[in-house]
Amino acid sequence: MTPTIAEKLECVDEIFLGSIVAAYEADDKTIGPETTLAVRGLKQVLRQVRTSNDVDDHECLAAINVNFQQLDGLNYNNDMTPGMPIGKQLTSCLERASRRDTVDFAYWYQNRVIDLGAQLRVDQPLIASDTMERTAALIKASLMPPAALSIMKKVIAWSSSFIPIGSVEQEANLWNGYCHSDGIGLANLYNLPESINSISPLMLQTVYHEYLHGVRYVGGNRVLLDGLTDKDSHLSPNLWLEESYVTNLSRRAILLDHDPNELTNLPNPFPAEREFLDLALGVAANPIDISDLSAAHFSGRSKRTSARLYVFQALSRGFNELYPEFEGNAWNGINQGYESCLHPVDRGEYIQQLCLKGNRRRSATLVAKSAVYECVSLAVV
Repeated sequence: MTPTIAEKLECVDEIFLGSIVAAYEADDKTIGPETTLAVRGLKQVLRQVRTSNDVDDHECLAAINVNFQQLDGLNYNNDMTPGMPIGKQLTSCLERASRRDTVDFAYWYQNRVIDLGAQLRVDQPLIASDTMERTAALIKASLMPPAALSIMKKVIAWSSSFIPIGSVEQEANLWNGYCHSDGIGLANLYNLPESINSISPLMLQTVYHEYLHGVRYVGGNRVLLDGLTDKDSHLSPNLWLEESYVTNLSRRAILLDHDPNELTNLPNPFPAEREFLDLALGVAANPIDISDLSAAHFSGRSKRTSARLYVFQALSRGFNELYPEFEGNAWNGINQGYESCLHPVDRGEYIQQLCLKGNRRRSATLVAKSAVYECVSLAVV
């Protein structure tokens, strides 16, 4: 299986260039054999990616360079003068840099991520308070069940300190945040990223999104429909549904006190998944909406709660009719196909194809029903 660029750069579960820092310290903070080997490995990876035929890799390298400049470039130029000059191409500079300059940059970058983590710890209580206020407002609007308030409070206590995501890791992994069993990660989404200051609406939306994912890690909750399908993996068996649901609800939470026209630059992640959710709600065998998904999401550990069964049966029956090629098991077929795509872009493309096929079939069905209705009407006349 082809590794992702984040895997190639060794920044999936650790800070970018962390292996170089570790090697340098293993060499008693000298440019010894371990450091030389680590730096050589980095240069080889950067050269391979730069000269590869993979368009996604090239686009990701370009995004990494831009993101570093926007979030860290000014600070690096101020902190490291004199030092290795970095223009607009961080990765190219690292490919040409000396071993000493590479080590110095690795330490600087690590400290920059540590500074982000320190500021996130300062701001976490403010973000937590904002989360609870928005949850109360969503409950009042009947978009979440009353039990959500205490559950979200437990999630906040569980993830009491955010894990900082550096600018390189952010673009290499294509995430502003993540929720894993060891906690919630958050990138530098501040209004003033250079100084790591001023909480932004994007930060609040991202944190709310990840807190909703975190429901599965507190109080034995399963979230949405987990446990009702036969697919068991490291990902949610209903990942596409979970991503579309938490994206929908977290955006609604931010729009409670913001004019949508003021948030034109606020990203709308998982567009294909959210379109697929709209399609799923439209073809469901029973009427369901976001409040029904919330009831399932916060319904506790039991596999057979009425809220969870109601949503699962409505969606699975609708999908079986819309996608007969899955031979009566469309729910698991869709989930397995989605999970087989390791890259978020590939997952989005997979779901987009299902959307196109589903919308085309749905339109044809509606036209056929309309024609039948017209014939019956004429016969009655």
